Amino acid sequence: MQRFKIKISVVLFMKNLLFAIVFTIVLLSGCISQTYLQNFSADGTSKLSQITKTNSVEGYENFTSIVQSECQKTSNCSFTNNTLTLQTSLIPDNTYYTFSSAFEFPFNVYRAKITRLPTDKFSSFYTSIVNQLPTGIGVSNNPEALDLTKKQINSELAKSLLQSKMIFLYTVKMPGQISLAISGNYSAKIQGNTGVFDMAEVLQNSEPFILESKELNVAAILLIVVIFVLAYVSFKFFKKEKIISVKVKSYQKSFNKKK
Repeated sequence: MQRFKIKISVVLFMKNLLFAIVFTIVLLSGCISQTYLQNFSADGTSKLSQITKTNSVEGYENFTSIVQSECQKTSNCSFTNNTLTLQTSLIPDNTYYTFSSAFEFPFNVYRAKITRLPTDKFSSFYTSIVNQLPTGIGVSNNPEALDLTKKQINSELAKSLLQSKMIFLYTVKMPGQISLAISGNYSAKIQGNTGVFDMAEVLQNSEPFILESKELNVAAILLIVVIFVLAYVSFKFFKKEKIISVKVKSYQKSFNKKK
């Protein structure tokens, strides 16, 4: 990737510090792509991974060694083959998203609404890297999550993404097959239980992510089948008992007549 001249405005830093930090890393590392993967469990908890694929850029050969050094100090971090992976866990406490589930026969239906992307979860790692690079940029470790309701700010971030030609994806995995994955008028690419949001497009007119998925409730279906089987067996049993009882009474009457 062509070497970029770093021009990050003070306005951009003030409006979304973390994005500016990550954007700086993108320019210095010759970043090819960055993907967030949020994997939901049926109870609403989720695992978040940030995967960044990079190429070394002339003039910043020490970038790789800095990243490796910081990664060794950080739990849930790996850096191999120019791919940096950071991981963390999230709960549905309304800080970033809400999650609900309901039984709608014969499915379990899951719904998630993501209002803020938890980009701030990796802030300290990126801040440490930026402060060691010869960019002349000093940053504090106080970023915010990427709020999808802030349309004006996010449209500026979208322009920066498009100019950098960086691939920035936010991927969500839901329990069950996804039937809906949108952000306002934007529809994510759905692949089974996965919805892929292209952030360069989403941020142009950003709104919260809305996702819905369905999973066949096998246990409930088996329970209903068992209930029907038991009901059928009981019906047949009592019907047979009734027939035997009628036959016994008929035999008794016939026997009494003969007497």
